[in-house]
Amino acid sequence: MHPNTIHEALKAIGLPGAALGEAFTIPSPASDPVARGFVRRAAPVDVSDWDVLDVNVPDARRAGFSLHWTTHEPRQMLVSPCEPGRTFRVLPPNAPGVVATDDELWLDPATLPPLLAVLLDDDTGLTFQPSPETGLVAHPLIVDPLAIPDALDVPRHVTSWLQSVPDPWLDDLVQEALALDDGWSTLIATGRFVRLREPTDDELAAIRSGTPNDTSARESEWVRSLPAKTLESALIHLQTAAEHLHGTLDEVANSVAPDNPTWRQSFLDVLHTRDDLEGLALILTAAGSGERVKMALSALDAAGETWIRALPTLPELADDERLSRASVVSPLGWWTEPVDW
Repeated sequence: MHPNTIHEALKAIGLPGAALGEAFTIPSPASDPVARGFVRRAAPVDVSDWDVLDVNVPDARRAGFSLHWTTHEPRQMLVSPCEPGRTFRVLPPNAPGVVATDDELWLDPATLPPLLAVLLDDDTGLTFQPSPETGLVAHPLIVDPLAIPDALDVPRHVTSWLQSVPDPWLDDLVQEALALDDGWSTLIATGRFVRLREPTDDELAAIRSGTPNDTSARESEWVRSLPAKTLESALIHLQTAAEHLHGTLDEVANSVAPDNPTWRQSFLDVLHTRDDLEGLALILTAAGSGERVKMALSALDAAGETWIRALPTLPELADDERLSRASVVSPLGWWTEPVDW
């Protein structure tokens, strides 16, 4: 189903603002399912003597679902929450091919509607689409994709580092983002810290000796501790922000006026904003979303690389503290090229 068609279908079943993650295939057992890696076990609900085959799909587990195929024909999909106590809601209501118990759903791919949404606690979920080739195709689903939680704590090692290492410039930059007091800005502030802080003497010595960077390990641990919905929302924010910056880039590129202070400031804002996105990209890559990050930034970066080479020289940008620090960790980034002009 084409993405636009999927979003029209979501709108039709009452989810107009929902966002979808990357599609994934739910493999169907072959004639010898054990040889395909499926694990046979007793069904978790009382359905006579049926057994089920566990489906090893990490994308489904990240969305909060455990999936199983029945061993009998015609095959049905058993859907249950990974965490007990979570509530199901199916859209459209009373959809064909769906049988619900208290905490499980049975799906018959042969009779499902073209798009079925299964929500957990009206928060996240999966969409299911019948597929003649594989049986089912699914997408992670977020009902309110822009709702990164307001109560997103800054990593403790970030605040303790800022308190113990004198770096007023970086402290001001991080606090500027934190002052907005929302989850998105917390991620931006953390990304600024990760990319733009100057290593201590001890860290430099550790780097030279090949010792693992404890600070990077703590940052990765913090990222992996974030809820799946927060990370998925951040990816959607990244995509939206990249598209918005791409539009701003086009406007600045189509009105080049090096002698105009307003234009020069707009140019600098584009470079700084792209560096903010790089900090967020670093965080999301540490969470295992590197490929989606690349896709989100690819069109923007292709335009930026073309545009930056056609600009007149602006030597004063080499003195910009933020670009100077960013060029150390992203020397090949188009937004840090002006440092070398």
